[in-house]
Amino acid sequence: MSIFRASVLCLLALLAADPLLRADGFHAPPSTVTAAPADDATYLAEIGARAGADQTGRALQAAIGAIKIRPERSDNWVLLGDSLRQLARDTLDVTLYRHVERSYLRAAQIDPANTRAFIGLAWAAGASHRFADSIHAAEQALKLDPDLPDAYGIRGDAAVEIGDYAAAARDYEKMLDLRPGLSSYSRAGHLAYLLGQPQAGMGLMRQAIKAGGNVPEHTAWCVAELAAMMCNEGAGFLAQKLVESALARTPDNLALLAAAARARVETRDHAGAIAALEKANAITPQHGTLALLHDLYLATGRPDAARRIVGEIETLHRKLEAQHVYGGEGALARFYADRGENLPLAVTLAEREYTHPRHAVAADTLAWAYCRAGRFAEAGRLLPVVLQRRAADPAMLYHAAVIEEALGDDTSARLHLSAALNRDPLFNPVHAVLAQKELARLGAVPARTAQPAAARKPEPPLPTL
Repeated sequence: MSIFRASVLCLLALLAADPLLRADGFHAPPSTVTAAPADDATYLAEIGARAGADQTGRALQAAIGAIKIRPERSDNWVLLGDSLRQLARDTLDVTLYRHVERSYLRAAQIDPANTRAFIGLAWAAGASHRFADSIHAAEQALKLDPDLPDAYGIRGDAAVEIGDYAAAARDYEKMLDLRPGLSSYSRAGHLAYLLGQPQAGMGLMRQAIKAGGNVPEHTAWCVAELAAMMCNEGAGFLAQKLVESALARTPDNLALLAAAARARVETRDHAGAIAALEKANAITPQHGTLALLHDLYLATGRPDAARRIVGEIETLHRKLEAQHVYGGEGALARFYADRGENLPLAVTLAEREYTHPRHAVAADTLAWAYCRAGRFAEAGRLLPVVLQRRAADPAMLYHAAVIEEALGDDTSARLHLSAALNRDPLFNPVHAVLAQKELARLGAVPARTAQPAAARKPEPPLPTL
């Protein structure tokens, strides 16, 4: 065993042993999954229309052809699910998730001992934000074969999403032990970064990129993740160089285009960032790229273009809801809270998203929605979840500071504004400017910190953007 791998296993073992990282009490039962359509010909024709001329498209057509010849073979349906899953990754098209799930479900119905079918079902459920279902399907696969690295990885992913970081560390450790490579290193890197170990996280992500793999999209995703980490640590120029090099090889990769936009924001190249986002949205509209494009339009004095993006975001979410694709409620709630619009709906969506008491990102969204709606005490009660046992990103620190100031705790507000701007002074083209102005108004951070003050009459929230 190499020294590097031994150190990674040691890090994951320490995380797994930390009782403060556990999320006790998460016992949501698995939900019922809709069965695949009875008319295979109609179903295959529908998904076959999605196949392009690239490698993924050819694999999809090959899987469809195999099913037409031998529809009773479980592995043929697994191949179809694998191809659709790769297409969903390539295009970031979340409407494909239901097709992915149907394919793997048919495989499991034909052969209940097909472990690859259950691993696929676990992935589809996790991608759809049904984390209890994802854990359940992964455990079904592990009952059939306890040495499946992908099952540990996907179960660990679900554990991260519900805030059970100790369980995630155990699963990632097991995955790394069974199959060191891009998937295991990238997962370990993401978890390490999430828990406040940026150098370890970035080192592991570099190792994942070095390990590579058979699918260029997977390596591109790791490059995008590493670039995001670098931007959060104030290394925007290095992140831009990294992403531009990767884009030269895969110029239409959506994850890389979004990462390029973020890096260009960090280097104050707003025109370049807008160009990257507009290209990404022309390929496949995504909430994250649309939201950043909206903020860039505001920052560059284009309010009419920003209002147009609001309509596009709402249209996107209506489309996803009509196709029974869920999991984006928190993103829409955060967008409305950022703008100070539709705040009752923002609160409702954020409350729906916050399903587990250790989920820091969802807690941040709900706290921010409460704050913007003037419900400062409720927002303040969520701050320990947002700030403890997790490396809060600059936006989360900014939200915490606004809430603390509203509750009269100017000392903590100054500290968190300083922390956000010290970590990344350009974390958002709109909110970073507001954070700088607010810190200047509050004055310098005192040398001696204080405990949060008792809540007094709250101040008004930030103005609508």
